[in-house]
Amino acid sequence: MAKQKRNRKPPAGPPESRVSVFVTVAWTLSVMTTLVCAGVALLVWLSVRSRGDNETALLFAGLLHFSAVVTGFASLFLLPVVFKVRPEPPPLGLVVGGVVIAVLPIAATFF
Repeated sequence: MAKQKRNRKPPAGPPESRVSVFVTVAWTLSVMTTLVCAGVALLVWLSVRSRGDNETALLFAGLLHFSAVVTGFASLFLLPVVFKVRPEPPPLGLVVGGVVIAVLPIAATFF
C-alpha cells in the first residue's frame, strides 16, 4: 500500500501553449539582460570614478546603461502580456524581482 502512494503523481497544471512559453522566456531574458547590463555599467563607472577619467570606458558604461534602460522598458511591457497568456501567473518573487530590476536603471537615469 505504501508503494501505491509513492507512485502517484501530483496533478498536472493546465497545459501551456507555445506562445505563453515564448513570452515567458522573452520576459525572463529581458530581465536578465537588464540586470547584466546595469551591473556591468555600474562596475565600469565605479572603476573609472576611482581611477580617473577615461572617455572610452565612460562611453562604454553609458552604452550599457542605455541598453539596460531599453531592456528594462521591454521587460515592463512584456510583464502584462505574460500575465495574460500564461494559464498560471509566474511566482510573486520573480515578478517583484523583475520589476525592481527593470525600474532601477530607469530611475538611475533621473538621479
